[in-house]
Amino acid sequence: MIDLNELSPTDFEELCYDLLLKLGFKNINWRKGTGKTSSPSDSGRDIEASLIITDIDKKVYEEKWYIECKHYEKGVPADKISNAITWASVEKVDKLLIISSNFLSNSCKQYLEKIKDTSSFKIKTWENKDLEELLNNHIDLLHKYKIKSNTNIVELMNPYHISYIKSLQYNTLKYFYNILERIDEKKREELLADTYYLFAHIKFKKPIDMNAKISETMTNLYTYENFKKICESNLETTTEMFVVNGIVNMILQMLFHYGNINNIDYFIEQRKKLIESMKIVAQKEEFNKARTDEDIDRLIEKHQKDLVKLPNQVKEYYDLYNYFCDNVVAELLKEEYLFK
Repeated sequence: MIDLNELSPTDFEELCYDLLLKLGFKNINWRKGTGKTSSPSDSGRDIEASLIITDIDKKVYEEKWYIECKHYEKGVPADKISNAITWASVEKVDKLLIISSNFLSNSCKQYLEKIKDTSSFKIKTWENKDLEELLNNHIDLLHKYKIKSNTNIVELMNPYHISYIKSLQYNTLKYFYNILERIDEKKREELLADTYYLFAHIKFKKPIDMNAKISETMTNLYTYENFKKICESNLETTTEMFVVNGIVNMILQMLFHYGNINNIDYFIEQRKKLIESMKIVAQKEEFNKARTDEDIDRLIEKHQKDLVKLPNQVKEYYDLYNYFCDNVVAELLKEEYLFK
């Protein structure tokens, strides 16, 4: 579960507003009025929005939604949603969504179950567990509202990752190559980017542009084919199993580390320390001889901008981690190395 109890009722509604925006809702109108806690919601509903739906026959239509946000530390009682039900019926909405920061009481669920077949609109409910699943796909919102996720680290781990590390894996390089060559080429380069750097001893030159990509600063740019040659050269001193296992575990560790939502605050703190240390180094006379003030200022500015992007970057790493597990690790588990 995620802990939303520290949010004010207004903050909770604002979180719901932002989440709906992320999920693709249009024409979102927060009926709070002034945005202050003392300002009651208008006509019993908190947010109104529309959702564009594309049907199976490609026809597009618009659904009218009204969203009731209930911020209770305990279960939401049935009498607290009756006004929303009445209002939704009068206004002829397509769907009424009730979002609870924690959970709906049994009496509330029974009430909704009783009326769902007779109401003129569909009723959806999102409780804390639903919000957790949705917000884990939008980590920037978790960070914006300082929401602590209590997700256990094992729950974040892909099942194929767990299967891979809980026993010895015997894989051949040829089998490994075949898997890598079947996946999306762009994804493969993203997966192997850090491996090229750590495994292939890539060297870098001073960037002309501070916004240049890492690949543009490499003096000995490695390709997938070069990567395979280095793998083969390592067989002079070790085994295929050791090479494949080392590479796969390194990729898993890196992607999971950088994609772990529990590490966001740590990443931000580390980036802030880097910026401060760069400011200190920039003041040293011997440093200024090698680089101009404009250079270091641009570099500091770049890292400051990256701070804002960090939550989304964590999500991107987590998606890449799951892609690697589902498309590479899962296939590695199938090789019957010892029986060939």
